[in-house]
Amino acid sequence: MDKEQEKLQFEMIGNFGEKILCEVLFTFESKEWDAHYIVYAQSDHPERISASRYIPSQVANGTLSSLLPIETDEEWDFVERVINEAFGQNGN
Repeated sequence: MDKEQEKLQFEMIGNFGEKILCEVLFTFESKEWDAHYIVYAQSDHPERISASRYIPSQVANGTLSSLLPIETDEEWDFVERVINEAFGQNGN
């Protein structure tokens, strides 16, 4: 994990139009799923870890314009395994 990456933050808009500050925990890519992923937590609720797909070219200018959904249970299983490994959890 890159030290600069640990400090990256972005804002997202919540369900009620509120701005939510999020901290990027790490990013990774999968050749199997042909996708890039971002793992992040809300700054005011760091225990709430989320993950989404993203398009790397969108962050080239320092902004993250959109997050994309993880669509299948199989892909979620893969992402959860990576997150558990990153945080040293077995997942079982």
